[in-house]
Amino acid sequence: MSKKSLFKLDRRSIRIRLVTAFIVTSVIPILLINIISYYNTSRLVQQNVERMTRANLEQTKVSLDVWLDSYEDILFQVYTDDYIVELVDKINAGEDLANNRKLLRKTLRGLFYTKDYVKSISVITESGELAFYDQLTASTTSTSWMDSIAMSQEELYAGISRDNATHIFPTGDKVVFGTNSCYLFHIGHRIIDYRNVKKQCGVVMVSIDEALLEEICSASTEKGLNFIIDEEGTVISCAHSEAVGESIYHEDADRREKEAAWRRLASGTGLLGNGELSIYSVHDEKTGWEIIRATNQEELVQGLHQQQKLLVSITLLSLLAILVIMVSQVTRMTGSIKGVV
Repeated sequence: MSKKSLFKLDRRSIRIRLVTAFIVTSVIPILLINIISYYNTSRLVQQNVERMTRANLEQTKVSLDVWLDSYEDILFQVYTDDYIVELVDKINAGEDLANNRKLLRKTLRGLFYTKDYVKSISVITESGELAFYDQLTASTTSTSWMDSIAMSQEELYAGISRDNATHIFPTGDKVVFGTNSCYLFHIGHRIIDYRNVKKQCGVVMVSIDEALLEEICSASTEKGLNFIIDEEGTVISCAHSEAVGESIYHEDADRREKEAAWRRLASGTGLLGNGELSIYSVHDEKTGWEIIRATNQEELVQGLHQQQKLLVSITLLSLLAILVIMVSQVTRMTGSIKGVV
């Protein structure tokens, strides 16, 4: 082999080594940095979204408890009122039933407008009499809510009168009277005579429009939907859904089945588009209800894709610049070697 041929081989070998050195020291680090940067940014975005969602749920939970506490004040005013206790005792004794029921109804009416969203205040006495003031029916003989709840009057009385706790009853079937319609949930408490706290007098029920829960849930629902499900899978509140009051899964469903049902419910409202939904939830100890937030990840995914395209473009431009520099430098260096030889 001639010296000229050997020189060409050496120069080619030197060129290969220089190109390899440039790739190892420049191209590979740039690719690694961009890949790591993309995945790190994606992780931080997901963490921020999750943190904000959790904060939203906690805020909704606090608002729910505060509002329910304020409505329990109406219960407190009824079940501790001496005049109401006296009227209930007279009704239990069968004393002038018509007049005492009328007086009790008048007293309940006086408490009715102290809070928005109250639709009915009812008293069930120990003797089985029912006295109430109902905004929807304006009737003295039939309530708007009794047929919508999955319990009889006797079962309600037995459940509420067994202790001194406040009982919360989930949303039932839609209540329709003429042009008025709404869903109702209920809170109840035993009437207490503080002269004899063990005496069974009766119970009081306050029926509240489910629109209150929708308002609480919608207080911070930008790019998401908040709704409430009870422990048995009954939909307590969900905006733009006809499933309120219905059970969407059985009580023993596992977490996977529950999340699938929550996604179907959120998708059925048509408020979140057609993208992939992410589900988050928090348990409210006061009511035993589950507060769920469904969010559409499509915008987030599109944002990450845009960032990915930007990083790829920057990487390609960087590699092109490095390639131009590398070719010029290798050509210059091998040319200098050729000149020396």
